[in-house]
Amino acid sequence: KQWYQRRVRGLRTMMLLLCVVVMLSTTASVTVEFTKLVFPSEFSSTNYVLMEPDFSGAQEEISICAWVKSLGGTKGNKFWLSYATSVKVDTIGMRSENSRMSPGFFFGNDLPASSAGTIQQNKWIHQCFTWSRESSLVQFYIDGEVVSSEESTKTTLGLGGKLAIGNDQDTLGGGFSTNNAFAGEIFNLNVVKRRLSDRDVKDMFLLGLCASNNFHTSEYALTWADILVSPRNGNVKKMESECRKWEVLYDFVDQTITYELIKHLTKYHVA
Repeated sequence: KQWYQRRVRGLRTMMLLLCVVVMLSTTASVTVEFTKLVFPSEFSSTNYVLMEPDFSGAQEEISICAWVKSLGGTKGNKFWLSYATSVKVDTIGMRSENSRMSPGFFFGNDLPASSAGTIQQNKWIHQCFTWSRESSLVQFYIDGEVVSSEESTKTTLGLGGKLAIGNDQDTLGGGFSTNNAFAGEIFNLNVVKRRLSDRDVKDMFLLGLCASNNFHTSEYALTWADILVSPRNGNVKKMESECRKWEVLYDFVDQTITYELIKHLTKYHVA
């Protein structure tokens, strides 16, 4: 019986590796950035990334999606992203949680503070915000599911804005506070110049943390690669994500999956 159980486990492992290697062989031309941003557990108003993105192509519809792992906080609203303009400081804000561990967002004066459910600390959560002028819908997603759907009268996003990652802007490009500081990790944050559909967001979540996005280059308003090369303030660090260990499988594309290969990968590359 033990021999049979080991055999079954071995076959399952072989099938998993076979599927992964086949997948890699068909997507080898896609560059996946396996770096995450880490915000220290000590809440600080100095830990943030500040950018001036060109959102001119996203004035009437936009989607913001990322994988977020929060360390939690007992006081204040912890914002992992905020977009401010000279006309409206509180244009977009995305909150990892508040004292009740409830994620949420705001979108100008129309939707000053919307919350949805609760999340677990220290766990990767996929969050998405979508809006379009045509639909007037503002939707917020957690792990591929719509958790908030509201109507907005907003007609344009606003040009010349600044994007802060890791805190909320109370003034354009500043006004950061410890109470709004984010502590945790962010991975694969991208901004797209269209309102993603429910199916788009669901697929992004189901593909998982380590998958690459399938958007055309022209659809991006801001990419994760753009964010990673932006100046970091305070103690924000770039670190290898959990996805890096899968990169080694590129070395084995087109090779025959054998028990010897599985043993080698298990011994040297599986945590």
